Amino acid sequence: MANKKAQIEVSFNWIFVLVAGGLILLFFVMFIMNQRDASGAQVAQVLQSRLDTVFTVIQQTPDSIQTFEPLTFGLEFRCEEGIQSYSVVGSRTATFMDHHIMFSPNQVGGSSGARLVAWTKNFNAPYPVTPVLYFSDEQTQYVFVTDTPLVNELYNHMPDSFSKISVSLQDTVPDEGYRWYIIVVEAETGLPNPENLRNNYDVVTIDATRRLGLINGTVNGIAFVGEEMLWGAIITGDPTLFECSRERLLNRYIVANKIQMKRIEKVREAYETQGAGTDCEDIYSDSGDAMETLRRINTSIHVVLDDNNSNLLASSIASFSSLNELSDRRRCGWLY
Repeated sequence: MANKKAQIEVSFNWIFVLVAGGLILLFFVMFIMNQRDASGAQVAQVLQSRLDTVFTVIQQTPDSIQTFEPLTFGLEFRCEEGIQSYSVVGSRTATFMDHHIMFSPNQVGGSSGARLVAWTKNFNAPYPVTPVLYFSDEQTQYVFVTDTPLVNELYNHMPDSFSKISVSLQDTVPDEGYRWYIIVVEAETGLPNPENLRNNYDVVTIDATRRLGLINGTVNGIAFVGEEMLWGAIITGDPTLFECSRERLLNRYIVANKIQMKRIEKVREAYETQGAGTDCEDIYSDSGDAMETLRRINTSIHVVLDDNNSNLLASSIASFSSLNELSDRRRCGWLY
């Protein structure tokens, strides 16, 4: 009986040792994993901080194209409810883009050895609003179906630093080993055969018109105004990502429009003091053409955001551009 009791005690002791040992081992594993995550988060934070500085510098040189050496890590871009951010793939640390207006595919960079491509343009509507950054890499190929003049023009205007190819509607889009493909077509054209691409593609469908040199319409059913916004849809390829980034751009436009209205008020005050005469008063007065058009621009920006219709905004932009030329002809000064 004593031997049996001793055997039970020994067995219990071994079970206790195994359980306690397992808990201690689990504690150390979790400690190591947490340390590794913390270290990875610190590295990601440093990298993202440096990238944020790079993005700031790039945007100071509008209408430029720059390429950068490949990243050994991938970047993920997100935009939800008007809040845009990016992070190193696998990291839980995100950098929020409070100041930059950027259009980019969901993922850029990685171990593919592809260089990064950054293209900056000024969004003018018609006065300067803000620099816009388009960011991609050589592993994203842009496939332009150039059967129509518009898409052919876009293909020719896209800088050669991007990976791009021109195809016809009758062609089968070739799989050349890129990570992702973005196919650009007009709504009237249809889609070439993408069966070789193994579903690694997005389609950008453009339905657009031009008036007084300004292009507007929809991309995948989402309203846009101006070539700069259209390029945003093309570069991202993803409708959800584009719409969110477009919202941030339009909100920046609202702020710029208010600043423009303040400028017109100051010019009006100066003309009233100097007695400039009726030729300028009907342009610069509070009920004059300039202020009324700017108020219409402000209203029409909200129409784009709320009703997804860009026609009123395109018309208002064209009107303000014409008014600017009229003001100059009357020697009342440029509006912008």
